[in-house]
Amino acid sequence: MTGELTEEGWVVDKGDVTDVIDAWDHRFLVEEGDPLVDAFEASDDGDALVVLDHPPTAEVMSVLLEQRMLEAFPDTVSDVSVSVSETGELCASY
Repeated sequence: MTGELTEEGWVVDKGDVTDVIDAWDHRFLVEEGDPLVDAFEASDDGDALVVLDHPPTAEVMSVLLEQRMLEAFPDTVSDVSVSVSETGELCASY
């Protein structure tokens, strides 16, 4: 995060970061139209699913997380950089 320090001495409260991440934490991310969407809804477990407009690749997820963070964070935050790891060797940053 890049931005102005608050009176508390941070750029963003950790709770604000956690709130954005928690929306996806321990949930299945799938693309719109994936057959799993119907299966999860039929099993009444639709709240365990996040449906994205694009495939849930590390590249897409890093872009979406950055956008969501910028929307959720105070105006004093000027930039966010996000990295999403698919494996120990593969990651995407935005």
